[in-house]
Amino acid sequence: MRRVLFAVVLISLVAALAGCGGSSSVNHLDPTIPILGSWQPISGTENGAPVPMSTAMNWDATWTRGILQFTDTDQCHLLGYKQVLNGDNLELSHDKTINGTWTSAPGVATITLDGVTTAISYVIVGNLLTATFSRGGKDYVVTWVRVVDLPERDTLIGGLPPVPPDTTVGIKKWQAASITTVAAGADTLTTYFGMGHDTNTIELTLKSDGTATIVEKGTAPLAGVKNGRWFTGDGEFALSLFTDTPVPPADAKTVFSSETRGFYTVGAQLTTTFLDVKTGKTVVIAWDSL
Repeated sequence: MRRVLFAVVLISLVAALAGCGGSSSVNHLDPTIPILGSWQPISGTENGAPVPMSTAMNWDATWTRGILQFTDTDQCHLLGYKQVLNGDNLELSHDKTINGTWTSAPGVATITLDGVTTAISYVIVGNLLTATFSRGGKDYVVTWVRVVDLPERDTLIGGLPPVPPDTTVGIKKWQAASITTVAAGADTLTTYFGMGHDTNTIELTLKSDGTATIVEKGTAPLAGVKNGRWFTGDGEFALSLFTDTPVPPADAKTVFSSETRGFYTVGAQLTTTFLDVKTGKTVVIAWDSL
């Protein structure tokens, strides 16, 4: 594919957790401090209107991903990533870590990063956190997803597991119907995916064995194929795609191993919302069931 929905990124877990030394931890859940851990902001609004994540979170406009970490020693870290050219390939690379502190009470937190203090109110439902705060006379609402290994595969969006002794892998297929990108508004699938003249649709297949494919279809039977693995958990999804790997590694769910995270809803359509790894903008795609 010339431009892939869920782009391949090369980030190590070590880099993702850099700057969190000592005995602090961001890898366990504490029901008494629900915000503890690592979070990736996905979408946000300013005074009710969608804005790029760099605007909502007030971070470097060149970053295409940011991770907030809240440790159990009251330390806070903001890790920023940007696209860099490595030979002929664009890769997501750790750019900067901003360190600070945080305090929390039920439903509220005060975060100080680089000398700037922000008070937020938050609500957590499953793996999704909705943060509300003000800055410079403007009001912001930002949705974050928890950065953890996801435990399941939602059968509402993926294939049903076989019932023994049947071993047939269950399959669920979706076709991209529409796309919206923040700051660009309604987009076209052709423009976003960089479809060639021989491509007229994008098909997503989610299998019960955890494998996934995204296929460009057109006048040729298969104009382009990407293989990977998919996971869900409490409203969050992660999809890892591998450029030249027909059989994805079994441990593909490892945090930050070539993955895109976001959140989803299922109704008449499957709607996925994620942060584009190339532009740092929020993208919403609606999928029709096949």
